[in-house]
Amino acid sequence: MATLKMYVSIAIVFATTCTVLNAHAQEKGRKNHKSKTSYKEILLPDFLNYEKVKKGDTTFSYDCYDHNNKKINVDTISTINSVDDIFYFKSYYQRPFKEGSAISPPYLSNKLYTYERTSETTWVGFNRMTKERTGLKDVFKTIVRKDTVTVTDPGSGVAQMIIHKYYKTEQVPFESVPNTHHH
Repeated sequence: MATLKMYVSIAIVFATTCTVLNAHAQEKGRKNHKSKTSYKEILLPDFLNYEKVKKGDTTFSYDCYDHNNKKINVDTISTINSVDDIFYFKSYYQRPFKEGSAISPPYLSNKLYTYERTSETTWVGFNRMTKERTGLKDVFKTIVRKDTVTVTDPGSGVAQMIIHKYYKTEQVPFESVPNTHHH
């Protein structure tokens, strides 16, 4: 019985030593390993969706524009303040697309909603169907959701993980929002 206890004790010491050595080797490997992934965080208003939404042959999407009305790729911005306008589009075929058809029906895009940046912390939303205007105020400290996208540079093989953090916007009286762009 004493011999069995001694073997069990030796086995426990050996297993513990191996675990500690393995953990040390893994930690050392992590320190020496150069990551090929860079990270970038972008703060976006909660009314924006990065991903397009498809329903049948209809697509709903957002496009961002700068103060020169140039379209901006959201992943290239460093701050939401470089975006002056955000448009919400509905795109669809004029009539149903038939499989095997030689000619595709016209693809149409309608701007449903416009968000105009009026200051560093406010937006004016405009519903193009109802002609209603809404004031929105940024609440940067309250993150309501996150998503990530990983893009790999084909030349260097370096991956960039882009983390979109969506901050809360609060509806405020339209009259309380400045009526000019911040630039």
